Amino acid sequence: MARSIPFLIVLVTALGCSSGSGSGTAPFALVTIDAGLRDELALNQPITFRFTRDVDPASVTPDTVRIRLRPELAIPARGELRVEGSTVRFLPALPADLDDPVDAGLEPGADYRIDVAGGSVPRGVRAIDGTILDHGDVLEIRISSSSPPVYIDVVPGPPVVVATEPSMDGSGQSLAVDGVLRLDLSEAVRPSSVDERGAVELVLRGEGGGSSRLPFEVSLTQDVLSARLLVRPTRILPGDAVVEIHLSPVIRDLVGNPLESYRGTLRTGPGGGFSSALVLSFDDESSAELSTASWGQGSLLATAGPGGDGSDGTFEPAASLTIDTTATPLLQVRRFIVEEGVAVHVVGPRPLAVLAQEEIVIRGVLDASGGAGEDARGNDAPGSRGGDGGPGGGAGGGGGSPEADRARIEGEDGAGPEPGLSPLSGGGRGGEDSRQAGGAAGGGGGGNGEAGSGGANGQALGGYAVGDASLDPEHGFFLGGGGGGGGGADDDLVPADNDGGGGGGGGGGAIRLVSSDRVEISGAVTVIGGPGGRNAGAGGGGGGGAGGSLLIQGRTIELLPGGELDARGGEGGETAGFGDGGAGGAGRLRLEDEDGVVVLFPASTRPPKLEEEIVAPFALSRGAGVSFARSLFLAPRVLDPDYTFDASDPSSGRILAGDDVVRAGIWPAGAEAFVLFEGAPADPLDPGRPDLTRATGFTPDIDALDGLAFLRFELEFRLPASVDPFGLRFGIDTLTIRYALR
Repeated sequence: MARSIPFLIVLVTALGCSSGSGSGTAPFALVTIDAGLRDELALNQPITFRFTRDVDPASVTPDTVRIRLRPELAIPARGELRVEGSTVRFLPALPADLDDPVDAGLEPGADYRIDVAGGSVPRGVRAIDGTILDHGDVLEIRISSSSPPVYIDVVPGPPVVVATEPSMDGSGQSLAVDGVLRLDLSEAVRPSSVDERGAVELVLRGEGGGSSRLPFEVSLTQDVLSARLLVRPTRILPGDAVVEIHLSPVIRDLVGNPLESYRGTLRTGPGGGFSSALVLSFDDESSAELSTASWGQGSLLATAGPGGDGSDGTFEPAASLTIDTTATPLLQVRRFIVEEGVAVHVVGPRPLAVLAQEEIVIRGVLDASGGAGEDARGNDAPGSRGGDGGPGGGAGGGGGSPEADRARIEGEDGAGPEPGLSPLSGGGRGGEDSRQAGGAAGGGGGGNGEAGSGGANGQALGGYAVGDASLDPEHGFFLGGGGGGGGGADDDLVPADNDGGGGGGGGGGAIRLVSSDRVEISGAVTVIGGPGGRNAGAGGGGGGGAGGSLLIQGRTIELLPGGELDARGGEGGETAGFGDGGAGGAGRLRLEDEDGVVVLFPASTRPPKLEEEIVAPFALSRGAGVSFARSLFLAPRVLDPDYTFDASDPSSGRILAGDDVVRAGIWPAGAEAFVLFEGAPADPLDPGRPDLTRATGFTPDIDALDGLAFLRFELEFRLPASVDPFGLRFGIDTLTIRYALR
């Protein structure tokens, strides 16, 4: 029978006969379940079970002492069941972040049912002599939902250091020169307080009375009743030296009581040579800085690299053609070649991405420009049609209509490059019914580079700039240009004299070219915004579409003489009257290659101001069929290390099975792996971090990095063209880098 819990102290009377081997003696029974004096439990409240005799620890499990979330009773509380004689304690797991207890052992605001198995249950709690618990009991509890979370002072008073290893009691124990110092505390503490400045200090005392602070790492493990600090020097200590450790009252327990200050002293053991190793097992992706390799079952695996898997074969058309991104938004090719005299036009609702394992060469034309707005049709004619957007670009708005029914004098707004966005999110505003002489012009579309210009003879705004300078496809910034607004019709109330508005130009599209090898352009790649429709009468001109986006990434990029990259906005439609359309905003060009050196001729890009967007933020690729991974900086245990790594070919860093690596799966004929290293000294202002301004660059010669306190590596996988990287588990399980104290 479940019981309410006004004080969470339940007395259970031990009645009835005993069972099991203890017949004829006092029954083995549960005496109390003590869950504290609160109506609602704190998140660190131990739950204590007291029995009449000592308990067999093997019989105490989450299945015999059940603490489960109500009402389903399927989710157990997380924590430790600890047996001490006739007492069993449940210690709930503490959350990693005390202020955000999402991973606490007891869920805030939840109800739990406690059920102790006994009586006829054959696998219930047993006494140490094998007697089964006489009968069980049930209790229901509720956990506090207060914000901030409620914790209690389980161990009254301030936390204190109760033991150390090595001991600092004067017994003569010493700290190894590469050792770890353990300090046990009397109760749990706030993890954030351990990380505060001055909470822990490690000091090396010199023979002449001087001292210096030692760099160290500290880790905290704890439960609701105790805590343990492990303090690890990050440099090798001198032999036979005095080391002091200080713990300050900055460290606090869960309710804020400050630690009782502690100062301990011990000597280090004998000095001498020291050697160790950095052993990397590739079971944690957080150790990588960037990668085109992948992790799988504890291995760093080769993949196809940034140029895709080549599943679409070689693209090299003999004649001009059109690609529709409705069905083909992505091409994964071996090679992408557009020869001189061939034009590839791209249309459709989505940007085009081309991933090439080998080269991308464009000597002809690759065009994803927006369509032109239709010119006005003359007196009392319907409004003109807006131009189609390029792939991923917005369509232009239609021109206003001067027909006798006068249903639509104003021009239509241009579409933004993203479906569902407001027209002003890239789309130019249509020419308004301004009641002025002549029609109001449409505003130009907005692009990734800049906003569109406003239309004349009215208040038609240009579209806002959209996207982001990064053109990052993963974050939705890879967008075409916005469409221009349609021009408004002439509105002088004499139908025969009215002229319709010109259509807005379509926004330029978006093209991404990615090669694992080289990109060469001596032809033209264009994502120009379409021009607005013109008007020979008094109606408004259409706004021009914005330029689109062009993102080119490759191992090397060469823009040769005659090559052209064009992301201009379209011109506004001209009129015979007062309402010239607004120009579309410029789009954006971005080039990324491995070494940051783009072979560029200034006349090759338009508009010229976008040349400043040519960047190379990181190494993108290593060529066809190649992938790589780069580690974070690692910190060996010494400030002046002597590194060792036995590659099969030290001059290139080539490694084979049996070197300092353990391979996974089959190593096919023709496959290769290489490792390069980069070193950096400690930052003089923060010795725990590398000084990146003085990093050496990557080299296969690890001996050249001796003496540098920080090291990172880069692994490169090269697969022969005949090998399918997705069908073969080719990778490295571990990498071992040895070092010694010089």
